Amino acid sequence: KMALAFPRRGPRSYRILSGFLRFKPFRLADLPGLARVERTLNDPASDQCSAADWLDSVGQSGTLREYFWDPLCISALNRAPAEASARDLRAVLREAFFGQSDGADMGYAGVGLSALYTEASRQYIESHGGEVRSGAAVQRVTRLPNGSLEVSLKADARIEADAVIAAVPPPALLRILPDGMSPLRETLSRYRPSPILSVNLWLDRPVLQKPVLGLLGSEMQWVFCKSALYAGRDRAAPGHITLVASAADALVGLSDDALVKMALSDLRTHLPEAENASCTQHLVIRERRATYDLPFSMNRPGNTT
Repeated sequence: KMALAFPRRGPRSYRILSGFLRFKPFRLADLPGLARVERTLNDPASDQCSAADWLDSVGQSGTLREYFWDPLCISALNRAPAEASARDLRAVLREAFFGQSDGADMGYAGVGLSALYTEASRQYIESHGGEVRSGAAVQRVTRLPNGSLEVSLKADARIEADAVIAAVPPPALLRILPDGMSPLRETLSRYRPSPILSVNLWLDRPVLQKPVLGLLGSEMQWVFCKSALYAGRDRAAPGHITLVASAADALVGLSDDALVKMALSDLRTHLPEAENASCTQHLVIRERRATYDLPFSMNRPGNTT
């Protein structure tokens, strides 16, 4: 077991160096490579290459790749380093290690996601004069002759608006866009989906007391203990464990039984407490289009059209 933790006080370089010096896989020979990472964080020359190529170019050792860089890239970008964008990985590093002292903190929901934001968001919008419609899928956004926009909903409902915020995945936005906008359509058509896989296990006994545990050398990368996460704020059985695999292209096509067997094997390998635990129930969730990204050579479109 190992952890990478950074002091909250002191100069930025001191905090980063102090954290890595206490990280077991780190060696003094890795110091020059860390300095090269910092020097090239804002270098546009490597924007159009993979994270793997950039890490190679700044001399990151195989050990640090295995224990730090590769897990960080997969968890943050939902892509293996060979397929992830160096530009995106550097953006993560600027936020996590070269921004505010809390930039690398890991946050997690202490309740179910519906309880986390759904009702609170509805109450906020309605208390400020807005309206929330559920089950009202958008079919199309159209420009009107007067310059405003018309949002067509299923069941022939229509809403006229001065502006529309489209908080939808790229393929959905491509379907509802007004006519024209050829450059934006071309960009949206080039987005690539990447899957995330979750295996929920209900065991006959508690096997983990910590909320989150990262795994190395396993098919599954993260273990979440729901009862520890919720800490009484929401309902969770003591033995409810969720194992998650990001960039899970090679796993989403496997059967539920194969995935449950794999998850149990990973869990028992890393947690001796789980060796004799029995699984009484399971649920596999495949998010085949969990995230989207663009090829390295393309820039994201802006937030306004």
